[in-house]
Amino acid sequence: MRRSIAVVAAAGAVAFSLALERRTAGEDYSGTWRVAGEDPVHGAFSGTAVVAASGEGMTVERLVTFAKRLPDGRELISAWNATAKKSSKGLEVSVSLRRADAYKRVGHLRRTEADKEPLLLRATLAASGKALAGTFVGAAGEKGPTETWTPSNAAAPPFPRTDRKSFPLHKVDEGTRESMFRTYSDFHALADVAPYASRPEFKRAQHFCPVDHTAKDFYRERGPTCVVVLDKVQDEISIAEERARADAFSYRLCEKARRCDADMKNIHLLRCGMIAAVDTASGQHWVSGDGALYQGVWVESQVFRWLVTRDAEALGNVELGTRALVTMAEISSDRTGFARALEDGSTRREGFVKGTGKHADTAWLPGGNNDMLHGLECGFFAAETVLPAGHPLRAEIGAQARSLLESVKISRRGTHRIFLARVAWKTTGDAELKARYEEAIGPGSAGERKLCSLGQGILQMQGITDWSGHHLALVDLIGLHMLGGSSPSDDERAWREAATAGAKKAFANVENAREGLLAVVAGACGDERAKAAAKDILEEIPYPKPIGDAEIDLRVSKEFCMSPYPANPWKLDWTTNPGREQAIEGHPHFMRGSCDNYWNEGTLDFLGWVSEMRFAPQDYLHAYWLARLGGVIGPDD
Repeated sequence: MRRSIAVVAAAGAVAFSLALERRTAGEDYSGTWRVAGEDPVHGAFSGTAVVAASGEGMTVERLVTFAKRLPDGRELISAWNATAKKSSKGLEVSVSLRRADAYKRVGHLRRTEADKEPLLLRATLAASGKALAGTFVGAAGEKGPTETWTPSNAAAPPFPRTDRKSFPLHKVDEGTRESMFRTYSDFHALADVAPYASRPEFKRAQHFCPVDHTAKDFYRERGPTCVVVLDKVQDEISIAEERARADAFSYRLCEKARRCDADMKNIHLLRCGMIAAVDTASGQHWVSGDGALYQGVWVESQVFRWLVTRDAEALGNVELGTRALVTMAEISSDRTGFARALEDGSTRREGFVKGTGKHADTAWLPGGNNDMLHGLECGFFAAETVLPAGHPLRAEIGAQARSLLESVKISRRGTHRIFLARVAWKTTGDAELKARYEEAIGPGSAGERKLCSLGQGILQMQGITDWSGHHLALVDLIGLHMLGGSSPSDDERAWREAATAGAKKAFANVENAREGLLAVVAGACGDERAKAAAKDILEEIPYPKPIGDAEIDLRVSKEFCMSPYPANPWKLDWTTNPGREQAIEGHPHFMRGSCDNYWNEGTLDFLGWVSEMRFAPQDYLHAYWLARLGGVIGPDD
């Protein structure tokens, strides 16, 4: 038996040797090759190339890893989908590498008009014994890598796949299109817009949102160990673009949440309890001008986290974050106003006012408005549901909710009065406040409930909508779902049913716009399509949010086309404000750069930036912990 095995093994070795001889004789190059070489910019590399017959030619999947790691310690990998054909000299390999994609600039390196065309590299890998060797050269003489291919019987490693699809945001109504083209004819004549007016996609006016899963499975298998540049040139711009993709797909949702919660505690929390971005260059904290809103949703995220995990740290965050909300409500001596944000007094910036009395160590930003009031009431409302009876914060929340309700004019309408009146009643037990709450949700609110059930204003017409307003509407819908807790009254139940219907309707209105928080809310209301979308969209959020020095401008790509319709046309400034321009197709979340809140970003935005600022991830945590609480995702997703 042993002799038979030995004979078979010897025969196999001979067969493999003959196969290698046939390859080098130019008869058959199919199979796996071990690749080693030198890149003129990135240095030495090694990897594999898998050659397969395809029609009259061959395909090549070349995957190499550079010896020198990236500054963050990850490996840099280059992946090519190339083509090849046999020649009298050996194997001719050709590859087309994209240059301009999404980033316009990284550091001092910029994309130019010429970069809209791909870089074409070719090499004749000449036979030398059993190996193939050659240098890739561009049409204009650009020098690419020099490499040697050696036959291998090793299994080929996993290869990243291109997987990008575009989904329409709406159906095109021809009558509406013709009317809108007449209305926006002066917009079409603008210098930034006119070059696109003759494009077929401009004339069609069909808007899209992409779903880009390229290299997703590759990163899920490898984890946060590498950045793979697939079918692109390998320079600082493409590496930055693909690093953002890697940061999105390399972690499971639960791991991103764990890291985001840790960052909030260790990086983003100020002494006063406010969350803030951090300038990674100087270490200085910077509070957003929309701080009250982001603070409120962070507090609510920690309420959801505590309800899911009963983690004491989460409840501690609720207490700390809510104290900052209380301070924002009470720090102004003018009771008709309140703060937009807080900072520790020692780091006061321009526009911030130094507090007095017990707030002497705190600075505050005046100008509290409707959006910021949403943040205060969101945090108060959520905190009230978990703070136990007798907790000293309950009295402070109640006092500030009452003050806002009685002194701030905008608090007496819409959902503001519902949330503030309920918080004030539940924390004080005041019968008069209970009556005001019951009046706010009673029969007189039937019209508001109807609007809520239709989507709380979340809709779009031919790609036009108030994208940032959707976030505020979702904050409302989340709160309305919580009215009455475990024992809602008939009126509270009616509002909850309206909010459930509204979430589902809103998702149906803008389903393909990839609004992650909306998908989570609708999924928690039982919409199965929304559940699947929510998980998929949350996977697009990078950890950490991109950091560096870069500009994003989708116009660098030759596929870009401007939308024929301005954003927010009701502002009536589309001929004077370039900020009203938008794209026919936007980009995935990981290509949106530095961002303080993903959920109020416009789906059709085409500009962005990456700065040295590390923004707080309250947006991801808000959606993640609500998704966990609502059963949209599981603990191991």
